[in-house]
Amino acid sequence: MLGKIIPTAGHLYCTLALYLASLLIELIDFLIRKLVTIVTAVTGIENKKPKPWIQTFSTEPVWTEKNFLDEQSMLDRSDFPIKHADLVEKCKAVLRTQFGCEKPELLAEDFLFIFPVVGPLPKEEFIEAFSSFKVEEAFPGSANFFGFNVDPMEPNR
Repeated sequence: MLGKIIPTAGHLYCTLALYLASLLIELIDFLIRKLVTIVTAVTGIENKKPKPWIQTFSTEPVWTEKNFLDEQSMLDRSDFPIKHADLVEKCKAVLRTQFGCEKPELLAEDFLFIFPVVGPLPKEEFIEAFSSFKVEEAFPGSANFFGFNVDPMEPNR
């Protein structure tokens, strides 16, 4: 009998100890998060990143056949103020100047670099960060840019 009571008591003790430790950890986590929220609000250190840009231009699809868009027709009907050939040239100009870092006026004042891991970065932060990368030193040789086109559904891309 005693051989069954001692292991059962041990299991109950361990379960209780782990449960109490879990509650204590949750309480500490809650208190620290509240404290950080208060300090952030009082000191104003919260990083206020701009909201990501929302798609503003789109073209209704024109189909040549099932599941195939008539790209040229859609680009010709686009209401985006920059024609697709000019937009491609502007893109190439940005690439020629290290993504606009050597000639920041090529980037819009409301430019945002949006990437899954980094950003969104406003223009100034992007230029500062990207200028320090030394891409040509890291990847010597030709970049081989090719295949430029404009999205017929979102003609500003």
